[in-house]
Amino acid sequence: MNKIIHQIFLDIGLKPLKDRPDYLKNIELLKKNNPDWEHKLWDDKTLNKFVEMNYPEYLEIWNSFPHPFYKIDYSRYLLLKKYGGIYIDLDEENIKKFDDKILDCKIITGVWIDKKNNKHNYNTNNTIAINDKVLIQNLIDYCNSQIIEKKKSLPPTWKCRLFQHSVGQIMFTRWCKLNKLNSDINILEYLKMTDEENGSWITSMGRKIK
Repeated sequence: MNKIIHQIFLDIGLKPLKDRPDYLKNIELLKKNNPDWEHKLWDDKTLNKFVEMNYPEYLEIWNSFPHPFYKIDYSRYLLLKKYGGIYIDLDEENIKKFDDKILDCKIITGVWIDKKNNKHNYNTNNTIAINDKVLIQNLIDYCNSQIIEKKKSLPPTWKCRLFQHSVGQIMFTRWCKLNKLNSDINILEYLKMTDEENGSWITSMGRKIK
């Protein structure tokens, strides 16, 4: 695996990054714990340029997304195809330095914990590493097919479900299941979710996507 950490912060109509001390703390902790890893923090400008330069064939899809939430999830797959490394959501706290066990993995997937009932949901896309270009392209192709299919099969008023089933966590978990894939490690050994609002972004998305 390439020693690159990808993180994304786009303007989703909430607080700017400078007003998110929790995110800033997690970013600095990742850098401090893993000084030999390159850290890439992507924003609206750099992501738009990245897609234009590297994936012009996907620009029509990219520009059709109804909200930046879609771009946050879709772009993580494209970034991993181009650069390799690992993608990590900003609400994940690095509790252990990345070691050789991480580097030896072919696939790493996230774990999302529902704090209301402590349910662990595995093979989620809040953390992803796929050290196989053929496999990551398969994911991108599947995601593109789901964008088309779910627009036809789900009511447009189901905003959160449409997002989740086309580019987001449910799509990714379904792809893992279809391909009989599981994470090579339990990422909870290295990361823990720190978002105290635990899913408030879903409520926000439901309000903001038009």
